[in-house]
Amino acid sequence: QDTDPLATLGLVLIDLPDAHKHDDALSRARRLLSANPSGLVGATIYEALKQYDVNVERSPTADAIDQAASAFPGDFAQIVSHPQTFYIVHAEPTEFSYDFGQPVLVRVMIENIGTYDLAIGPDAALHPDLWVDASMRGMETQTIAGAAFDRFGERLVLPAGQVVSTIIRVDNGALNSVFNEDPRASLTINLGIVTNPTSVQSAGAGQPGLGRPGPCGYGVQLTRMILRSPVVLSSDDAREALLQQLHDGDGGQKIRVLDVLTSGIQALRRENAPGDQDIIDKFMAHIRQATNDEVPAVSAWARYSLELLTTGDDQAAVLAQMGQDKSHWQSRLLAMVAQSVVGGTVELSTQLSQDSDPIVRDFAIAMAQRLAESPPAPPPAQSPSASP
Repeated sequence: QDTDPLATLGLVLIDLPDAHKHDDALSRARRLLSANPSGLVGATIYEALKQYDVNVERSPTADAIDQAASAFPGDFAQIVSHPQTFYIVHAEPTEFSYDFGQPVLVRVMIENIGTYDLAIGPDAALHPDLWVDASMRGMETQTIAGAAFDRFGERLVLPAGQVVSTIIRVDNGALNSVFNEDPRASLTINLGIVTNPTSVQSAGAGQPGLGRPGPCGYGVQLTRMILRSPVVLSSDDAREALLQQLHDGDGGQKIRVLDVLTSGIQALRRENAPGDQDIIDKFMAHIRQATNDEVPAVSAWARYSLELLTTGDDQAAVLAQMGQDKSHWQSRLLAMVAQSVVGGTVELSTQLSQDSDPIVRDFAIAMAQRLAESPPAPPPAQSPSASP
């Protein structure tokens, strides 16, 4: 009975029918119930003692609790089942249409349209978590569950009449292969945004599990769908115009063109259509030429692209050249990224863990630890945009 309230209950129930022990047992029963006023144990004790008219004694703070509870606005409880009357969620892409390789960003805004300030936190009315599901539209509809996940944790309170917003990048994670597999593809994608997500449920057998909102949460769709424009590679003029950007564009344009060429080569190799080899050879020649670009980031990215497109001794030679480039830290950094994509050993990261550049050095230390703990198996070649 010193450690188990149910054992104490048993002794009380034994003594209550005894007229000589009844009063003392009744007093012990009241103390027992007061010490265990809630939970499964409290319910068990109350059920056993209710025939003896034993109730929980009011604590010294009961009056203060009653006063605080009575002051709590009763209509605020409606946020549990009708959150749309307290706040609205607005989500839209930041651009009307995205080009291949361009980051696909969605702005999510939450506006407090009620009269009460809303707390933000894991135990508050509004959680900072945002769950994103995607559906592709077109010839074939495909649903991708958990396409993205983000948080808006910069504020603790959303006052009435104010807005909190965040930007979510959605072309990473589960949608990476969709956006970066083939630059010739035209994409139309819609997203579902869920606030206060608590579970993932499937609508039926064979259906993907989609995010479900918990109390005070609900889901919305984008105000307009995401459009990804295709890159035309089917004509000589279109290909020449693209290659001209690789020579005349700024650094950002050149890197985006390198992404298009790399993913385009991988797509053409998969299709293996007659006549495509000449196009592949021409694209490869321009990527090799870009490895000598005067902009260090462009030349490093060209080598990285070349690393993904070559095999065997050629691939090893490109990786060694990148890792030994003393002039440009970008090349050494991308050598480790390439190694993580195509599969490699810990030697390169161990070597660069003593690098003079702090970014390369810190990345190498982390990469060496990761490879040592879980050596990766060589995966299929991926597009440059698939890198971390």
